[in-house]
Order: sequence, then structure tokens, then C-alpha cells
Amino acid sequence: MKLDTAEFLEVFERIASIGATPDGGCERLSMSPEDIEARALLTGLLEEEGFAVWREPTGSIWARLEGEDPSLAPVLVGSHIDTVRNAGKYDGLLGVMLGYWAMRQIRREKIPHRRPIELVVFPTEESARFNYPTVGSKLLAGRVGPDKLRECIDAGGVSLYDALRAQGLDPDDTEPGRRRLREAFCFAELHIEQGPSLESRRTPIGIVEAIAAPTRLTVEITGEYAHSGACPMHLRRDALAAAAELILAVEKIGRFESVNHSVAAVTRCRLVNESMNVIPGHAVLGIDIRGIDQDSIDRCVEGVRRSLRKICSTRGVRGGVEVVSKDSPVQMSPTMMHAIRKCCEHCRLPYHLMPSGAGHDAMNVAPLTDTGMIFIPCKNGVSHNPAESVEPSDIEAGYQVLSELLLDRAKHR
Repeated sequence: MKLDTAEFLEVFERIASIGATPDGGCERLSMSPEDIEARALLTGLLEEEGFAVWREPTGSIWARLEGEDPSLAPVLVGSHIDTVRNAGKYDGLLGVMLGYWAMRQIRREKIPHRRPIELVVFPTEESARFNYPTVGSKLLAGRVGPDKLRECIDAGGVSLYDALRAQGLDPDDTEPGRRRLREAFCFAELHIEQGPSLESRRTPIGIVEAIAAPTRLTVEITGEYAHSGACPMHLRRDALAAAAELILAVEKIGRFESVNHSVAAVTRCRLVNESMNVIPGHAVLGIDIRGIDQDSIDRCVEGVRRSLRKICSTRGVRGGVEVVSKDSPVQMSPTMMHAIRKCCEHCRLPYHLMPSGAGHDAMNVAPLTDTGMIFIPCKNGVSHNPAESVEPSDIEAGYQVLSELLLDRAKHR
């Protein structure tokens, strides 16, 4: 199926412009007025097109295109439309809108398909407001319960549970959505890569083999506060200098394990009671380790612990490591990977098998049904930023493969 790119982008911009920022980006934090407005506009588009729309009690939006046999399990396609702060336009929303557009074209052109096709829009994929990612899909996949939503609290003290209740939703009523997700035939998610691999290869399509899982650590380093002018250099117990050494050690660990598709970075560094004329006595670091091989991830974590012990011994400071969160890597369905590969070949589009370094809703759906992800390039690999950009030709290629995949899966008995 071919994409009418100009018409698609005009409709896409109607939602992408909600929450527009002065520098060309957008901001639709989960359950914010902007997110609610975008959800309402999308729901209106789906209803105008004649799809059966269901606002699931925990916040997901579902739209159904009936198939020749309504009794068959549906083919799902979807993603999210909430954003991080000062975001780009394409993360999440592009996959939702291309899924909607494919269903619209199939319906308008009366293209035969046996199975129903359903669009699902998961809420609160981003952790920007409530400090916890992919909540909507986790909830429907049974990975968390409603009580977790009470623990997800924004900077103003509002919990995600209460934010959903304020929209007339019922976070406790999870079973209808869980049942619908469990009974699906398969799930497909299209997304921008959020990295530079495809663009550097000049390849329009990425077929995701596995989604990397984050292990997040908090490291506290305690030295001694001292006057920065009066304390001799050989008597200093500088927590920040120790932290700097650990930051470089973490980078080295990540580079060493990169052959196994693992990465590691210190993403936060905070000084407690900092002052211009005081040697830092207490530093707190956040470390993000991701990979698709659990053994490699574990080696990274042990490498951090080992490096910290050595630094503490050398510098006379104390340190501790806390594992804040630990997820497992998720493999994509071989069946879906094969189907996407066939669609690429049918469309004569080059493809690259690759891991996803970022987390996605697909990783929560994968244990329940055959799940596949399609990546398309983004300019310079930039994402979560107003500079996020996608070439129209890559949108067209992604649409070709996604629509072909939905029809291929929907024709199966």
C-alpha cells in the first residue's frame, strides 16, 4: 500500500502540534491537558472513520477494524502519544498514526482480510511526569498492579492513579484490557530508531531482534568535607574526584561490553551540600546499564562494584551501590521477524536486523503474543529533542512495510 504523504503529514501535524514548544518540538506529559487534548482528537478521528472505539478503563484507547471473521483473534498495532519534556514530534505518535492510516486505507479501499485489525494506544509510556516508564502496557500485561500507580507521583505530588481517576478512568478495572491483550493474535509496533545506526547504514528499515533491558543503579560516595583552600592536597577525601574516576570507569566498562550490544553510562551526578569553597564530601550518581544479553549486563554491574571498591580503597572514601531497578531483555517473536523480513523483500526495501537500546511498549506485550518491531531512521539519531526529524521517504518506507505486515498477519486463519 502506498502512502499519500502530504495528506498523512497534514493529519499527523494536527496531533503533533498539540503542546507545541517555541523551538519546534512538543510536550504532552502523561495525563496533562495537552495529552488529554491529543487523546480526544485521536479518538475523534477514529470515530469519524467508522472504527469501533473503546476507551479502556485504565487509559488505553482501542479502535477496531472488523475482519471477515470477527471470531478470530485480532492483529494489533500501536504505540503511545505522550511525550517527554521538550520532545520531538515523532517518538510514539508516528507509529500510532501510521497504524491508524493503514487501517483507514484498508477500510476505504475495502481490501479483504480475514482477521480484525485493532489499534491500541498505550498511556504513560514515557516516565517524564510520573517517573516510571511503559505503565499502560505493563498494567495490561499484568507486570504491575493498580497499587503501583499510587506510587508513581509527579513533582506536584499527584499520583498517576489519581490523575487517571480525575479523567473518569478506573485504574482498578484492569481485567477487560488484560483479556483483550492476552487474546490478540499478534502485535506490531513501528517506531523511530532513536539512534544513528540505520541512517549511518543508509538502510530504511530496521527489524528489531530484541529490546534491551535497563538495570539502574544509584551509587553514593562519601568522603570528607573540607575547606578547599586550607586542606592540603594529600589529606583530601574528595567525593567528586572519586565520582569522576567512577564515571570514566563506567564508560570503559560500557565500551568493553559493547561487542555484546551492552551500554553503560552515568546519567546523573549530584553533590550534597555543595559550595564553591568546600571540597565535596558526598556525591550521588545514577547509572543506566542496558543490553540484550543478561550475562553481559551482569558483568557491567559487577564491573561497577569492582571499580568502586578500588576507587574507595585508593582515595580513602566510602561507597555503596543500590540496584534501583532491573528488567530482563526481551526477544522479539521469530515469526514476526520473519514476516517483517518477507514484507521488506516484497516491497524491495533493504533492512537491518538490530537490537533496540530503548524500551518500548512492545517489550511488555511480547510475553503474551507474537510481537514485532519495525524501526525507521531519524535524522542524526536524535530523539527526545525538538531536533527529532524523519525524512518523508523513510515514513513512506515504514508505512509500506507496516501496512503489508498487517495485511499479511490478518489473512492468516
